[in-house]
Amino acid sequence: MSSRRYVAQHARRTGKATAMAHPHIPCPVCGGNVTVYTSRAVSSSTRELFFRCKDPDCDASFRSLLQHANLIIGSRLHPEDPRRLPPDADMPKLRRRPDPALDPRQLSLPELPGAG
Repeated sequence: MSSRRYVAQHARRTGKATAMAHPHIPCPVCGGNVTVYTSRAVSSSTRELFFRCKDPDCDASFRSLLQHANLIIGSRLHPEDPRRLPPDADMPKLRRRPDPALDPRQLSLPELPGAG
């Protein structure tokens, strides 16, 4: 499902015109709802978030890291486009499988007589 479609469905379901629903992270102690009370940048692709449990009886505080894992789909921006950020050393590159015909490890089988 595309993100636009998801946002539209979320807006219809909740009645809120939000840009995007945020992921829910439960309290690791009681499983209740939490809120982010502060955050800080650790690197260009990582943020450290500090959470506090909303349950006053629990009131646990914990931190989590929010990080880009890898690209799933590459950008449509041309490599020379000024809107592109410099490559991030922390972000793994999107790997493409090499063409099997060019892979020296691939075996080539002889044609069988009478096949074809």
